[in-house]
Amino acid sequence: SNFKIIDINQTYQNLFGYSRKELIGTDFIEYGFLGNTATELVLNIEKINQAESTSQREFNIRKKDGAYVNCIISIEQLLTDDDLPLLIFIAQDVTIIRKAEQKKINATEMEMELQMLRSRLISMLSHEFRTPLTTIMLSTDLLKNYSSQWNDVEKSQYYKRITDTVLHLNQLIEKLLT
Repeated sequence: SNFKIIDINQTYQNLFGYSRKELIGTDFIEYGFLGNTATELVLNIEKINQAESTSQREFNIRKKDGAYVNCIISIEQLLTDDDLPLLIFIAQDVTIIRKAEQKKINATEMEMELQMLRSRLISMLSHEFRTPLTTIMLSTDLLKNYSSQWNDVEKSQYYKRITDTVLHLNQLIEKLLT
């Protein structure tokens, strides 16, 4: 009822960097573990107690060195002989789990971006190669079917178009390899 810290275990001391002497008997609000004011603390305790299925919620809690630990907090309430409620706070450090989840999300996003880039590259290459190949195919078909009706200048035009297109394809391949 007065938000005084009665006891802490060694794991808590290790996780948050405070000693037993520093915390026993001090005001829970003073360290901002679940809020910086009594109102904020009560509100957060209510949120934990109202959580679906289990009475736990996730909070970023400040350590002694100023860094934050991502914890899932559970609260159990015990009544003493004089009907004063005692709150037992159970904290589980999930910082490493959250960092791993974030890395997984980042890796998934990066993979999706690579897939998109790969798809665009294939689409672009397909277009860039298909156009010259179509030109070569068309020119050879025209030469095959109509060369007997054309003079040397007209034939030369199509031979030049084929040669230029093959050179263009070679340049595309060189750029791609580079």
